[in-house]
Amino acid sequence: MGEQCDPKLSQQLNEMYESAFKEMISKKSSVVTRFSSIQLEDLLTSSTKNVAHEVVSCMIPKPGESGLLLILEKEIKEIKQMEEYRKSNFTASF
Repeated sequence: MGEQCDPKLSQQLNEMYESAFKEMISKKSSVVTRFSSIQLEDLLTSSTKNVAHEVVSCMIPKPGESGLLLILEKEIKEIKQMEEYRKSNFTASF
């Protein structure tokens, strides 16, 4: 039948895999952040499913962190608030 793997060896392999996986995700994220939004859109529309998945997976938040879409949503809300504030102060001064 199948052979049992040494638990210590299995743990070491798991730790090596996790470390390498985190490093790979970090590298992918740093590459993706260098693209402009237009370049990312072009990449996603013209790519295979695997490439699109790689790009999108770098944007998925880690546990306890905000995702890209939530960050964008907050930024847009802040911009709208600033615009409303400027409009109200501009019209109030006249």
